[in-house]
Amino acid sequence: MNTIRPAAMAAGALCLAAMFAGCHPSPPYNIEVRIDEKDPRLAAQSIEVNIIAVGEDELPTWEQMSVNKYWKPNNPLRSSPDASSMMRLMTFARGQSPVQIISRKDEIWDRWLKQRGATHVVVLAYLPWITEDQPGSADQRRAILPLSGKRWKWSGWGDRTIPIKLLHRGLVIEKELKPE
Repeated sequence: MNTIRPAAMAAGALCLAAMFAGCHPSPPYNIEVRIDEKDPRLAAQSIEVNIIAVGEDELPTWEQMSVNKYWKPNNPLRSSPDASSMMRLMTFARGQSPVQIISRKDEIWDRWLKQRGATHVVVLAYLPWITEDQPGSADQRRAILPLSGKRWKWSGWGDRTIPIKLLHRGLVIEKELKPE
């Protein structure tokens, strides 16, 4: 005789309740960066992308920071041991995969969420042909991703990926954000 364990029934009931209540996945997420392979200008370049976890108190600094200064050699925001432990580097070059992913199962999420208390992820692309600094996401080389699941329009059950496209003109978040 098949019996369903009470714990399994309770878990199933909680999942259904969350689904009907408009469940918002909480971090960690998959962060997928995809380079535009069709653009020959990008294909000819080696492009570095840094993904950095930041807390609420650090966010204004990262929103107002000069992206030009960030990419200067020996910038401590990029080269210090603390910075490199809280950053994920992606390099896009000829012969490499056009898609790179930080999996939601990657160990870096433990450092970002537990040690850093991350509330946002800042994505910075080294695009030397863009030289004018802009604040926040107005600078096309910078994307700011809130980690609150309530800010994202999830397409369905199990959707936990934030896709970002790297174009010649800059970074484009391909998942819709809800207003704050």
